[in-house]
Amino acid sequence: MLHDLKYALRRLAKRLVRRPDRFSAAARELATLGLGLGLLATLAVSRLVRSLLVDVSPTDPLVSAAVILALGGAAVLACWLPARRKARLNPAEALRAE
Repeated sequence: MLHDLKYALRRLAKRLVRRPDRFSAAARELATLGLGLGLLATLAVSRLVRSLLVDVSPTDPLVSAAVILALGGAAVLACWLPARRKARLNPAEALRAE
């Protein structure tokens, strides 16, 4: 599984270098991959954290959905805000500044 993850990240990095205009889409793919792996890890370690949780089951679907929505929203903002800022730049001014 670790080999597959390394392969997926390497492939994503190569695509990003070849087409930097797809940065936002690549970041979304990476965030989706991270959320999916996080959900799987949560299910895998649920027995270990059962004693630390009070009044909540480790596999409670409502809590899991809330966490996924919160982290997904943060990832969307982290992708969208820099892309929006870069879209507002005038290319000629950016080149002159360099």
